[in-house]
Amino acid sequence: MKDHGASGVVRRGCGPQPTTRIVRMFAVVGSVLCLNLASALPAHADGFWTNAIEVPGLSTLNHTTAMTGTIVCTSKGNCVTGGSYTDAALNTQAYVATETHGVWSPAKEVASSLNVGGVAAVYAFSCPSEGNCTASGTFADADNIQHAFALNEVSGVWGSAVPIADYSTLQPGDQTLFQTISCSAMGTCVGIGAYLDEATNVGQPLIFTETNGVWAAPVLAPGFSPFNPAGIALVATLSCPAAGSCEAGGIILGSVTNTLDSFLMHESNGVWGDPFKVPGITALGGGAITLLDTLSCGAPGDCSAGGIYSDKVGLEQAFVVSEVNGTWGNAVQLFATTDLGSGLTSGLSSLSCSAKGECSGAGSYGDLANNDQGFVVSEVGGSWGSPIEVPGIKSLNNDVGSGATTISCSAPGSCTAGGTYTDANSSNVDVFVAKETSGTWGNAVPVPNAARLNQGGKAAINNVSCSSDGSCGVNGTYTDSQSNTQIFVDDSSAVAPTTVSGTPRHVTAVDKDGVVTVRWLAPASTGGTPITSYAVTSIPKSKGCTTRSTSCALKGLNKKVHYSFQVRATNADGTSAASAKSNAVLPR
Repeated sequence: MKDHGASGVVRRGCGPQPTTRIVRMFAVVGSVLCLNLASALPAHADGFWTNAIEVPGLSTLNHTTAMTGTIVCTSKGNCVTGGSYTDAALNTQAYVATETHGVWSPAKEVASSLNVGGVAAVYAFSCPSEGNCTASGTFADADNIQHAFALNEVSGVWGSAVPIADYSTLQPGDQTLFQTISCSAMGTCVGIGAYLDEATNVGQPLIFTETNGVWAAPVLAPGFSPFNPAGIALVATLSCPAAGSCEAGGIILGSVTNTLDSFLMHESNGVWGDPFKVPGITALGGGAITLLDTLSCGAPGDCSAGGIYSDKVGLEQAFVVSEVNGTWGNAVQLFATTDLGSGLTSGLSSLSCSAKGECSGAGSYGDLANNDQGFVVSEVGGSWGSPIEVPGIKSLNNDVGSGATTISCSAPGSCTAGGTYTDANSSNVDVFVAKETSGTWGNAVPVPNAARLNQGGKAAINNVSCSSDGSCGVNGTYTDSQSNTQIFVDDSSAVAPTTVSGTPRHVTAVDKDGVVTVRWLAPASTGGTPITSYAVTSIPKSKGCTTRSTSCALKGLNKKVHYSFQVRATNADGTSAASAKSNAVLPR
């Protein structure tokens, strides 16, 4: 069974961070990462998306700021999400929410008994099957020391948060983070977080392992002490296409030089190797910053990773690096900025690989007016093609600005991307989605109902998650009328949802020798399923009939009464509204 959420674009969430000195340094990196999050409309010419809703009950719990981790969807209408919210005492609490058959449950506070220090969050999920998921997160003790917890959903029911033993004896200000997770089966998971030492300003990745339902104390990822002697190493992304076969990547924040460098690390047969610098990245750039922010594997030993590097003149550019048959090649500039007739900068925010050599990416580039615009790009057969601007995005933002921040693919050529745009009319920052079908991208459309929720004018998409049946879910943030940050969720299906049919059309009635024949045309829309019957009703009510054809003969009507007629259509989803009345007739 595919690990939904981990073997594609499982990502870290942007939960709250403690405010100690070392974590303030970490937060600088986190703020950059959160801007590039990834892992998925009858009124908007796209019949696949429902209306976005606030996570039920969360606004009641949340008094100022809510933050969201990942969303993971296993099939149409079956997703999980979570994150954090600020309670009435201005503490941050962790929550989860579950969608079952298209209906979202109220947000559920978790780890509250552990979180006596008032700083908790859920960061990531991994779901081996529908209704069976594991979440990772952190909480603070009474001394404001951060510890890790895990939380299981079994058959659709969430249990209690379980604290995980610390890597070592923690001191005030030290932190344990648990941000990414991948489960090949319930009770068998691997995750990566970080240990942050307040005294030395050094942070190293931790590896978390669950075996037969028992979490071991995390261990330091091998090889990082000589690789990162003085910085903060943070794993940003994890992808596990098979049990015991994972790739991870992240950044190192230099605590002295304020540089950002990127690394990769590999697990084979359950054993993690030493980290290594992204091959070719130094020759490619020459600047002080490389930010590996996304990684996805289409098969074991066949992955792509990417992000942003600063070039020799200090401008940001998108890069991608590919692994083929277990060997990573050199990083390359994803595309020349001139490919889009653009300005001077670009950045890759998200990757999703659905098969070997079949990946798609999303990001932003600077146009000639120095505004950001969203792009999508695809790898087909192991070769990256040219990027395209997200179709239709400029009609939403009138060239003001946009960015594609997340992408998820259910199969090659079948992807969904999402991001933000500046509304041309209101100047609000709103959210969009765009769908690729059979290798062709459709136009960007506003997330239905998100603009109505976004009364404060600042919305963002966090993650999109698409399952193998082609349906997707998306989560993100918006500001309400009191400028509080709230969480929205939305989902789509691979095909337009079915509904009751439209009303029958052009109903007429003709009398001949006391027999009135009523005729009509089928509805303009069947609602997506066949019409199974029509029901004819006379006005005033006297006689009627039910038929599968588009005509009906009525006998025995009162010859002293003028009658008109209405018709209703029935399909698998129910019965339509009544048609317009027919002409009136008097039986003879």
